[in-house]
Amino acid sequence: MLEDSEAVTTALAAAIESRDPYTCGHVERVAMYAVTIGKRVGVDAGGLNALQRGGVVHDIGKIVVPDQILNKTGQAHGSGDGDCPPPSGSRA
Repeated sequence: MLEDSEAVTTALAAAIESRDPYTCGHVERVAMYAVTIGKRVGVDAGGLNALQRGGVVHDIGKIVVPDQILNKTGQAHGSGDGDCPPPSGSRA
């Protein structure tokens, strides 16, 4: 059962990543860096597994972001066109 959930998670991450070719391989790199840092600071095996999974799913919210926003060029916020709200804590 756990193997099935890992396969679904990996497939979902790949689907999200395929929407944004600029980030090809990003989730794998984040997972690798997280695990590498975890090892250096002495995280146990269970924690390393959690770091790896977190690296894979950290961009899961992109699945609901419209393509015109996800692939927008220029400023990500503050452009005045209403695509994105101002950052939290902003006085905009």
